[in-house]
Parts: sequence; structure tokens; C-alpha cells
Amino acid sequence: MKFKLFVFAVLMSGSVFAQEMGFGCFGLVGGFVGYGVQQYTPGGINAYINDVNEFNKGVINVPLSDFKQMQGFRVGANVFRNNYSGFIITAKGFYQLMSEKQEVRFNDAVLPTIHSFEMRVKEFAIGLDLGMEISKKFHWKVLDLTLMYNIYQFKTQSNSVKGIVEAATYQNPEVNIEYTLGTGFVYYVVEKYISVEGSFGITSLTANTLRESSGNYLKLLSSSKVVGSAIQSGGLSALIQLNISLPM
Repeated sequence: MKFKLFVFAVLMSGSVFAQEMGFGCFGLVGGFVGYGVQQYTPGGINAYINDVNEFNKGVINVPLSDFKQMQGFRVGANVFRNNYSGFIITAKGFYQLMSEKQEVRFNDAVLPTIHSFEMRVKEFAIGLDLGMEISKKFHWKVLDLTLMYNIYQFKTQSNSVKGIVEAATYQNPEVNIEYTLGTGFVYYVVEKYISVEGSFGITSLTANTLRESSGNYLKLLSSSKVVGSAIQSGGLSALIQLNISLPM
């Protein structure tokens, strides 16, 4: 009998605790989808792009521009959120894919081709927010910290009327753990259940050499020199996302 009372008490306390948290068993489960932009300085990639322009200047009418800003979507979940007397702590996890792409036409007399160049970053991340409740509808995210495991890819491809002529995907061989430090807000459209969230911050991004799975490194066309410092640094980032919490 005592054991049954103990189990009942544990279940009831777990239920109350989970509802106070706002997420999890017996409470609310929260997911989100967002869209963001990311500034960065890809020194090595831009050196490669400038080399492509110079090496093929006889067949290019409009040269490629420097890469400088990626954009893309993220999906994730708020796995913990609790309000401590107006101070709000949130833990989250998400996957994000961002990219920047350019195309250029090579006006070759024998076989004209379209060449595309795309920089991509796949992010697997965990984050922690520390916020304040300004009002029931508006929360200020005082500190928004995210740690990311990043996979960088640089894709090159040339196409003609006959199909794909050549394609390659270069990737960073080393593990990249990076971060975003920022601030933001949460505005509740429907109390507890639907909110719009915005974040602004500084993101660290770095990648040195990039290579194919076969082991071939990304090299300049003019000199066959291996491209180094592919991405020198990150920069400003901004995100808008929709949070939805459902009772479970």
C-alpha cells in the first residue's frame, strides 16, 4: 500500500513539474521552424572565385561576385523552458542548412556551358537562452548562446545542352565546433502555445582546406595551388522563427 502511494505521488509531482516547465510528458511539447541569414568572410573561396573570373575572362561576359551571405532554414525543438519569477531559461536543439549560390555562363564557341558554385553549411546545434518576461506577450532574450557542429561543402558543377559536364563536392575534413552569441525576443500570438521569435547575434565560422571524398583538394585553376582559409570568419546573423507548443 505504501509503495502504491509512493508511485502515485511521484507521478503526480512529475506531472505538475512537467506542466510548469511547459514541455515534456504530461505538459507541452514544443517545436519550431525558422529562416535565417548569415554574413561571413570566405577569403579562400573568394580567391578561388576571382581566379575563375580571371582564368576564363575571355568567355565570361558578367563575372562572378564575391560570396558574403548565406541564408536558409532551421527546424528544431525547445526541450526545456521554465519561468523562475520572471527569468526564463530555455534549452533547444536544431538542424540548420544555409547556402549561397552563383551561376555564370561560359560562351565557348564549341560548347557553351553554365557553371554553378555553391557554398553550404550544415549545422547540428544545441542552445541555451536566458530571458526576462517584460509582459505576458513579450519576452526579451537577454542572452542567446548556441554551440554548433558544422559541416562545410563547396559544390562546383558545369552543365551544357548535353547534361552535366563535370561536378565536384569539397568538404572540410576536420571537425568544426563553433558558436553564436546574441540576443532576441519572443512574442506570444497565443499565450503558451504559439509565438514568434527573433534572434540577432555574432557567429564564429572557420574552415581551412576543403577536399573531395577521393582526397582531391580544392585548388586554383591558374596555379593548382591548394585553396586555404576557405572561410576566415563568420559575422552577423539574424533569424525569425515560429514556435508551436502542443499539449501531450
